[in-house]
Amino acid sequence: MATFPATQLPSKSSPLKGSVAGVEQYGSDRRTAKELRPLFSLEMWGLWVGAAPPEEFLKVLLKTNKDPPKAKLARVSFETMPRRPSTERPMYESFRKILELYKLLPESFELKDTSSTGEESTGLKPDGSVVRLTVFSTWRFQAVEIIVEFKKAESLDAFRKDWNNVRDYLASLSTSSDDTLGQLASYAAAQLARQHREFIFIVLICGDHARIIRFDRAGAIVTRHFNYREQPALLAEFFWRYGQQSPIDRGFDPTVQEATNDEQAELKRAVEAYAVDRYSRRVPGIHDIYDPTLPCYKISVTNSGSDDTLDYIVRKPFCFPLSSTGRSTRGYIALDVASKQLVFLKDYWRILDDDIRPSEAEIYEDLLDSKVPFLPDILAAGDVPNHRGGFQTTLTHEWAAKDGMCLCKQIKKYRHHRVVQKIAFPLDTVSNSRQLASAIRNIIESLIKSYIAGWHHRDITPGNVMLDKKGKGVLNDWDRGIRVDASREPNDCRSGTWQFVSIALAQDPHKGYELVDDLESSYWVFLHTALHFFDSDAKVSSVKMFDGCDQPVTALLTGGGDKYIFLGTKPVTFSSAPLGHLLDELRKHFLSRHILRSTGVAQPYDPQSLLKLFDEALAKSDWPKGDAVADRFVRMSASARNQDVRKGDQAQARARTFGEETDVLVSLAGSKRREPPETHADEQDVPQLNKKKNKGGRRNLDPPDEQRQDDAAALRRNPRRTTRSDAS
Repeated sequence: MATFPATQLPSKSSPLKGSVAGVEQYGSDRRTAKELRPLFSLEMWGLWVGAAPPEEFLKVLLKTNKDPPKAKLARVSFETMPRRPSTERPMYESFRKILELYKLLPESFELKDTSSTGEESTGLKPDGSVVRLTVFSTWRFQAVEIIVEFKKAESLDAFRKDWNNVRDYLASLSTSSDDTLGQLASYAAAQLARQHREFIFIVLICGDHARIIRFDRAGAIVTRHFNYREQPALLAEFFWRYGQQSPIDRGFDPTVQEATNDEQAELKRAVEAYAVDRYSRRVPGIHDIYDPTLPCYKISVTNSGSDDTLDYIVRKPFCFPLSSTGRSTRGYIALDVASKQLVFLKDYWRILDDDIRPSEAEIYEDLLDSKVPFLPDILAAGDVPNHRGGFQTTLTHEWAAKDGMCLCKQIKKYRHHRVVQKIAFPLDTVSNSRQLASAIRNIIESLIKSYIAGWHHRDITPGNVMLDKKGKGVLNDWDRGIRVDASREPNDCRSGTWQFVSIALAQDPHKGYELVDDLESSYWVFLHTALHFFDSDAKVSSVKMFDGCDQPVTALLTGGGDKYIFLGTKPVTFSSAPLGHLLDELRKHFLSRHILRSTGVAQPYDPQSLLKLFDEALAKSDWPKGDAVADRFVRMSASARNQDVRKGDQAQARARTFGEETDVLVSLAGSKRREPPETHADEQDVPQLNKKKNKGGRRNLDPPDEQRQDDAAALRRNPRRTTRSDAS
């Protein structure tokens, strides 16, 4: 493989923004719904479009075939709503009775008080929600039609009242407003993640005033505030219009239908047969795929460039999307209705800018034409059609362009897309450490050859590195891929996964994208998986290192200092000697790259040296068999984690005390004490930690000689705000 020249120009790429999905999915700690509100508010900043006249909002976004019943709506009164209540609770029941008294919704809909019950899996508790009458024994987001959020005072409104000042953003800047914005975004994220919807509606009631909000995957359209006591017909008309809509016009995906009993039974039999087949690769929690408490659906996929439509039965995705806007990727083990085989189905929203960004299906086609290895076997892929003869596409951007709207970011347009491939398995299903190393080696080769073919992947994560039936690594999810192009004009920020970004990109989010960034991300995925699923002396601090950033709630994430310190200290020893040796060689490989980078002198980079490290390690004969273990660092809340750590420290203290007593007895008998750990020669050439601490309390990283710069300080920069979209 040819050496890559030092004069090679990096591709211009958008910096990584802070988002719930980007920092939470692989975060070491599981944050509560309330703890996530600031991040939800931040990722929606500039994506609130308005303030729209409520009359226009209703007529355009909730069209009906018949005129509103003016006489009926004129009789509606909200005067029984409590004035200046001390809490929101009295508002719920009064509002429910008004909806029922004037029959503003069909009989199959009901407003429920969910302020104290909420949903167990998310911890979210919207004040009220209009739900379809279902067989669910407990309240779930799957049954929600409209969320209604109550605030006892108008001062708690999340948006500005002076909506005619279009030079400012619509969202208010107060602390209480920020909390409300986070609530609204988190509710929208949960509902859109658990339903097959193009859009949803939320009603916000603050004291005597109301707003109606429409969410899609690009942002949210917000009406002007109006006094529902003085203009009761406006709020009444919203509920009446909503009740007149067909499921499709309420945002439900026409390509998704509830599965029949026979189809549900077929999926269950297929999953059970796979689970007991001793020749099949194990899938953690495969029985959760068929969760009988969740709805079961039949999804239709139309192949790009043809009219062929294929049907698949799905139930529960591997994980629910976390963010309220953006791609909202869901991955399913699905049953192919025609072949009766289990396959992998990916459902997400892609950014639509046809001139510069091809679809994922087109990227795969180009990569396959270039004979790039270790890609998934694609069975079908294409955009999702709507009922009007086009494709399902967001429309928030259209309202952002209207006159009289407040300042907002550049609202991107998204289109619904699906990809079906042969069944693939999460990286954590590896059975031994050699298989893990071999899988990552495949990814390295795939990235190198993809680069030669003109592509960067840009989002290497444990979810995108998958295994085929034979346990070989395949590089999945090319929806964030960009062409290798130094002249490309990037957007101000992009979505992506923070934990595995290269140190150089974490230090400088505006740095051009290079092949080595993808390769280093592969190393972090390798290390992350090894720490979680293979025995070592690693502590919680080792996995928390992946989360490290300068400011956790900021528009553009910066950091990388914790990773750099890790590269310079060799802090983990693995029970699998060849695994530990390979990871250590990779550590030194990327450390040397960062030391060279700090000199400011461009250096040629031959990725063949990275493959050589893998090939030499994989040729060894002392790899253990079946050494994968259960997750050693299961995600949990910070409080639970701290309690767990305290218990571990106490146990170690007791063991240490016992050991010291034994050492005293042995010493008195004339035996030698244990010698201090030996310092290996190969550790002499890496930066060492000194005892001087920086402002943040961390120990500084000193270079081993005068020529090397201290990168640790340079890695801690102030984040930059942004005023455009998360697209790239």
